[in-house]
Amino acid sequence: MPGISILKQWLAALGERILWAAAFLWRTALVRTTFVAITGSVGKTTAKDCLAAILKQLGPTVKTLRSNNGGPWIARTILSARPWHRFVVLEVGIDQPGHMLRHALLIRPDVAVELAVASPHLSTMGSLEKIAEEKAKLLRFLRRGGIAVLNGDDLRVAAMARQVRGRLKWFGSRPEFDVWADGVAAAWPMRLRFVAHAGEESVEVETKFVGRQWLPAFLAALAAGRALGATLEQASRAVAEVRPYTARMEPVALPNGAVLLRDEAHGNLTDTEAAFEVLREASAARRIVVISDVANSGQHYRQRQRMLAQWAAASAEVAVFVSEGSAYAARAAVRAGMRLGNAHHFVTPKQAAEFLRAELRAGDLVLLKGQTKDHMSRVYLAQLGEVDCWRVNCGRRHVCDACPLLGLRPWSQTPAATGVPVGVRSGA
Repeated sequence: MPGISILKQWLAALGERILWAAAFLWRTALVRTTFVAITGSVGKTTAKDCLAAILKQLGPTVKTLRSNNGGPWIARTILSARPWHRFVVLEVGIDQPGHMLRHALLIRPDVAVELAVASPHLSTMGSLEKIAEEKAKLLRFLRRGGIAVLNGDDLRVAAMARQVRGRLKWFGSRPEFDVWADGVAAAWPMRLRFVAHAGEESVEVETKFVGRQWLPAFLAALAAGRALGATLEQASRAVAEVRPYTARMEPVALPNGAVLLRDEAHGNLTDTEAAFEVLREASAARRIVVISDVANSGQHYRQRQRMLAQWAAASAEVAVFVSEGSAYAARAAVRAGMRLGNAHHFVTPKQAAEFLRAELRAGDLVLLKGQTKDHMSRVYLAQLGEVDCWRVNCGRRHVCDACPLLGLRPWSQTPAATGVPVGVRSGA
C-alpha cells in the first residue's frame, strides 16, 4: 500500500538522520584520534586498505568495511571507533551532487586524500568538472593543521590545491612530488612493482596487484602514511601484503589450469579501459576477454559495443560478448581484425559459462568484465561448480559470491594446473 511505503521511507530517513547525528557527536568526542578521508573516482578501496595496513604499524586503526563508502556506512565506521584508536581511515564515495558536503561535515578530516577524477558517476554528476567540484568539497572541512594529499598527475585534482588551507603533500610520477615512483612494471604474469622515492629515501615496492592502474592508490597511501609518521620502508612492507579486493582485477585459478582476472565488480569506462590495457600487455598462451557492457561512457549501445569490440581485437586472441545485441559486437570485433571464429556471442551469462567450461585450457588468461547489474560473477563461479541462479534481471547491486540465491554446489577441490587450489586467488 502507498501509505505503508511512504511510512517506511520516512522511518528510514529518520533513522539515517539519527545515525548521522550520533556519529557527528562521537566524532567530536574523539579528540585524540586522527581521521583520514580518502576520495576519488577510482582506487579508493585499495588506497584505504593500503593506508590502514601502514597505520596499523603505528597504532590501533579502524577502517571502512569492504567498500561501504556511503553516508550510513561512514557514520557506522565512526561509531565503531573508540578513544584508544589512534587512526580512523574512511573511504568516502559520492554519486549525487551535495553528498560530499554532508560527508565532509561529519568527518572533519585531519588528513584528506584526493586520488583522481574520472568517469564513474558521470551519468548522475553531469561532467568531470562537476565531479571534481564535488570531490573538492572534502578539503573545505580539513581541521586546523590538517594535511591534504593530492595526486599531482591528475590536473583536476592538482587544481584543488587552491582550496587547501592546511599543509599540502603531493604524489605522482615526478621528482618534485613528496612521494613519486619510477621503474614501474606490471605486465602479467608480473604483479605491479615500482621504485618509490620520498626525499632521500628510495625503496622497491612489490605488490600483489595486477596492472599499473593501481599505482596512484599505492602512492597515495605511501604519501599519507609518511605524513602521519611511517617511514617509506615501513610503508612499503605493509602495502606489499595487501591483496586485491574481490572482483577488482583479482586473479583466480580455475580447475583447468587457466587463470581468470575477475574485474566484474565495476563496469565503468575508466576501469574497463585499464583492464583491456592489462590484457593487451599480458603474456599468456591465449588472452581471452569475456564482457557484457560498460557504464558511464556517454555512448549509445552500438557505439559502446563497437568500442569494446575494437579494444578486444587489439588486446585478445578470443572474445566472448554477452548481451542481447552481442552478435553485433562479435561482427565488429572481426571487422577490427579478430580472427573469424574467435569472436563468440551469447545472450546470457549462463550460455557464456557453459562455453568457457568446454573451451578453456591450461595457460589461458581470461579477463572477466561487465556492469555490476549483469552479475557476470556467475560466469566465474560456474567454472567451480553448478550454479542455481541465472536470473536475467536482478535488483541486487553486488557480486554474486555471497548471495543466498546463488546456490553454488562446488565440484571436488582438486589442485589446478597452476598449483593453486581451485577457486583460490592466485595473487600471492
